[in-house]
Amino acid sequence: VEDKAEKLIEEAKASQAKSEALAAQDTVGVSLVLDEDFNEKVGYDKDKRLNFANELRLDLAAALYTSEDRFVVCGLQPGSVVAHVNIIQDYSGADPREPKALAKLLTNQVVDKSS
Repeated sequence: VEDKAEKLIEEAKASQAKSEALAAQDTVGVSLVLDEDFNEKVGYDKDKRLNFANELRLDLAAALYTSEDRFVVCGLQPGSVVAHVNIIQDYSGADPREPKALAKLLTNQVVDKSS
């Protein structure tokens, strides 16, 4: 009985480790520094912050030709405006690109001044 219990525990640990590894591949975090006045554009009002976050998600989606559902704004802070955004997997299957590929495209757009 002990051997069976130990085997089940080991299998559960392996399964959890695999799930954590897959989840890490499904999400890429980026920080964007936006040349905006934090107090004017974002501030500390909840509705204003939510509106800014939603607009940012729409802008990112348009720039990368994907769904705004792929972007989760995790935080906004002063320093111009620093936006911490997670790019997530498209579980609907409409856009097969990995989050890492979208992050690279976003980086390329930032570097390319003509975009």
